[in-house]
Amino acid sequence: MNFGLMTLLGLFIISLPTSNAGANQMSKHYHGTLNLVIGDSDCLIAATDSRATINEISNGSVLATKFEDKHQKLFVVADNIVVTIAGYGNAEVPAAPEFTAPAAAIILDYAEQLRNGNRIPTYNEVVHTLEFLLTFNLTSVANINAWSSGQIDARNYEFHMIIAGKINGQYVITKVILSMKLNGNNKDGYYVNSFASTYRQKIVSGFTYETAGLDDVAIKMLNDIVKINKAMSCDAIKSTIESIMEKTNKSHEGVGGPIQLAIFSKDNLSILSPKFERPIGPRIKHSLFVGGGFTDVKQAVVADSPFLFIATTFNNAGVILDKNYFFGSNFDNCNIYVSSDAFYLHQSNKMINCKLFIGSKVNLKSHNLKNILRYFKRDDIFLESTKR
Repeated sequence: MNFGLMTLLGLFIISLPTSNAGANQMSKHYHGTLNLVIGDSDCLIAATDSRATINEISNGSVLATKFEDKHQKLFVVADNIVVTIAGYGNAEVPAAPEFTAPAAAIILDYAEQLRNGNRIPTYNEVVHTLEFLLTFNLTSVANINAWSSGQIDARNYEFHMIIAGKINGQYVITKVILSMKLNGNNKDGYYVNSFASTYRQKIVSGFTYETAGLDDVAIKMLNDIVKINKAMSCDAIKSTIESIMEKTNKSHEGVGGPIQLAIFSKDNLSILSPKFERPIGPRIKHSLFVGGGFTDVKQAVVADSPFLFIATTFNNAGVILDKNYFFGSNFDNCNIYVSSDAFYLHQSNKMINCKLFIGSKVNLKSHNLKNILRYFKRDDIFLESTKR
């Protein structure tokens, strides 16, 4: 058994060589734009806009671009810990819509779990947990879209995150950029993994800042603040940021909507932001297996996981399809079992010399079953009970 990467995307266009990757489908990619965190040892302010740039994409090309000024980009995850996001916000997954999950929803779900569990995490725990959750989501979404469309533009999935809080009584700012890289080979299949291409943590002493998203726009704002007076009071910095962001909203089409602010001052945290509609969180809680494979095992996949398998190799193995998802995977000399209609076997998978065992409760006229019968010869299809 060769275990793949359980959670592990790039800054270049990736073309997956999948000859049977399926028809191109229209999808929408949402991108946030502007973050700025600035302050000193007495005061720290995080600021974002509320605009999302929405690209409608088909066959790797942007067909249309529009803007929405109603997206939350600033979040209080735990007591005195704030997160801002830019870049990837959400990507629709036409092949498996249940995997569509905005980054905002993932962060809000995590914050809610902390509150419900009455847990106060450390600053570094929040940083690393969010990095894990978001790389997991990006890897899942990007691979499904890549294998169902045959190509991927990694720029659609770059994600910027700034986390502000305290360690041992000192303000600290951490910037994380999640990017993509291509893995695998032509024989077993290619896949993309999300990883932290940038991880930078700063203890705030004196004038300190981080920017994300449209860095050139944020740096210009920062320079305008410094020109006025970088030794301003917290209230003066807040007023200056609001004034400059309002001007930026009018002068740059990628920036707009209400300003979202978090203000750390002494032991207080104040949030100045409109209320946003809560985005729908992940509709499926799944495990992820990317690359690698299983050889000479009686039962490689259990039912009711559910698992998402990407570019995984199954050789001389028993594989249960029920409630699991398979993209770009290879099955050689395997026994394939189905006992329900609830499974997803995308046409990017390949099967050689496999047998299909159909449980007695499976609807023989179901769409899912009809779609997979093409993989098997008539003599390799068996009707049986669900008992193994």
